[in-house]
Amino acid sequence: MTSKQAILGGREKVKVAIAQVSNKYLDREASITKAIEVIQEAAANRAELLVFPEVWLAGYPYWTEGWDSHMPDWVNGRVRFHDAALVIPSEDTERLAIAARNADIHVVMGCNEMDARPGVQTIYNTLLFIGRDGKLLGKHRKLIPTFTERMFWGQGDSRDLAVFETDIGRIGGLICGENLMTTARAAMAAQGEHIHIAVFGRVSVGKSATLNALLGESRFSTSPLHGETKSVQMGAWVEYDAGGVFLLDTPGINEVDGEERERVAHEVAA
Repeated sequence: MTSKQAILGGREKVKVAIAQVSNKYLDREASITKAIEVIQEAAANRAELLVFPEVWLAGYPYWTEGWDSHMPDWVNGRVRFHDAALVIPSEDTERLAIAARNADIHVVMGCNEMDARPGVQTIYNTLLFIGRDGKLLGKHRKLIPTFTERMFWGQGDSRDLAVFETDIGRIGGLICGENLMTTARAAMAAQGEHIHIAVFGRVSVGKSATLNALLGESRFSTSPLHGETKSVQMGAWVEYDAGGVFLLDTPGINEVDGEERERVAHEVAA
């Protein structure tokens, strides 16, 4: 049985940062360098938790191959996708861990994870959790990749349904459609999750049944962080509700009024 712990580690509020910035697509090294800059920016704004979007490191596989595809045309993309994947642990994760420790901030990174076992080339859609002390808290692999995602990612399992104890409360997360899986959400709740991190691909409320259902079932009060934000698609919100804090994140480049811009959005959970 999970031991009792004060919500948010006994704090009245926790400042959370959302990395609404573009990555360096299919470039692991450059994306990590940019991530470190974002970590420093979030810390400078006194955030205690920073979240990056789904597979921000280093990119979602937007292309789709089929039986009628001319496969040589896709080889370069496959090779770049493979080479950009992150091994956990590795020198790459150490760079992120050092940045988190130096900034004194918890970091959750969406990434393409390459299986670390020798000879295994499976890539997973993963959330990597890094503590503010620079330790790797753990990871969550997407349980069931959606539709054509199965051409690129392997399946996670129940071992990846984990919640991590931190000084700001128990944090955990699910990826995209997993947030509509009743048993997955129940597993997280049963572990006493305080901050739930839900990361998605590029979607918009009004067009996405997943987001509409998630917002409705969680009784979200969606309040855009900036006045110029016209759509929930671009927002990042924290809502204390029914004994927990829910964090909804959107990925990549932030679109506002038809323009593309980047920002690290900050909000307070109280």
